[in-house]
Amino acid sequence: MQRYTYAVTPYAIQPVITANGYGLDPVLTNVTFCVGQQIAFNFGFVYTQSRFPSYVSSTNALCNWTLPDKFVNVAITNYMHSLGTNAADCVYYTNNPSLLTTTNSPCTCWYINGTGGAVSMNSSLYFNGKTVSVAAIGQIGIYRPSTTNFVQFLNDVRWSFPYLAADMSWKESLVSTINGQFGITQLLLGTGIYFDTGGVYALDGNTTIYGENGNNAAQPYDVNNIGSHIVQFLDTPQAPALSLNLTFKNYLVFQPSGNNSIFVTIATNGWYVNASYSLISDVTTPTNLAPASSPANSDEFPIWTIYHPE
Repeated sequence: MQRYTYAVTPYAIQPVITANGYGLDPVLTNVTFCVGQQIAFNFGFVYTQSRFPSYVSSTNALCNWTLPDKFVNVAITNYMHSLGTNAADCVYYTNNPSLLTTTNSPCTCWYINGTGGAVSMNSSLYFNGKTVSVAAIGQIGIYRPSTTNFVQFLNDVRWSFPYLAADMSWKESLVSTINGQFGITQLLLGTGIYFDTGGVYALDGNTTIYGENGNNAAQPYDVNNIGSHIVQFLDTPQAPALSLNLTFKNYLVFQPSGNNSIFVTIATNGWYVNASYSLISDVTTPTNLAPASSPANSDEFPIWTIYHPE
């Protein structure tokens, strides 16, 4: 009769949180994501005595997650096709606390601001009719691009029969260590026959990214190409009218590269037109627009329920 002897090497296991497959350190920040990138948090175990740590996902787990600010985890859409138009739908994001409880599925979100911090999870695991409580913690870093070099070019009013027109133009630069695409979304609050928006802000034009002369698409951002870091804005609202009363709000938005990433707002600024022309004196009042405000750091999503055609 033969006898066999087996050597079994025990390994200690430790609960761990992973973010997009990367194990998070409980103390040090070893993983950083950019705002707008989708992050999928998972809970599992790591063999701590193994030379090469192996992460094993858990099953039959009810997880309650606590995440640092500031993130969103659900999309809301205001559909424009119901208005009988091909204007861009308004897609924005908010936070649904119920999605921080998961069962055998990742906790997904997008960060829009903040610097990161501790991600914690309390889980109830079910084995053979028994329940075991397990907790884990990990650190993440959040990176957020910024703006610089805002330069005003045009801010004037002019009359050219029969049109009263305003000219507004500026440029600004995006500073990012992550590739992606960016542009400006413009909302309009207007009055009068030609620009009435019913007392609410409307999407200016029928595309999410605003641009004159048909340039209505986000421009690529290449970290290694300085020329791609600058966005130029130009708008010339005009109407066959003797007065214009318009308020504009602009959102500089950025979408980092990566699967399921979203556009997030980096900064906002605004400008307005409150001008008139006198046929008697042949004078426009004022002769120049007030300059556009300097971009201010913001994570506010542009939201609209109607649009105003260009």
